[in-house]
Amino acid sequence: MAQDHRYGAFGAPSEWNHQQVVNVEWPPQGIPPMLPENPPVPVQVRVVWEHDGEEWIPGRAVRWLRPVVFVLINDQRHRGAGVWVPLKDVRRT
Repeated sequence: MAQDHRYGAFGAPSEWNHQQVVNVEWPPQGIPPMLPENPPVPVQVRVVWEHDGEEWIPGRAVRWLRPVVFVLINDQRHRGAGVWVPLKDVRRT
């Protein structure tokens, strides 16, 4: 039987695997969040998941605008391509 990609582990809907990132911080008001991308910089980013808690995961910083950084992440728990986080939550690798 072919796997139905609408469902995740144990037949649960795949969206059940997604979690909110608690430490998201958007750019200051009045500054567009869609700035030109810079060359990717390999980083470790601190992500605080709504259920799994704090974790440092690999990512690529592509936009930075003090006091926040946009980091591309590849994690099944996150719906988007990346996340805006405070500068203090990003370390170069």
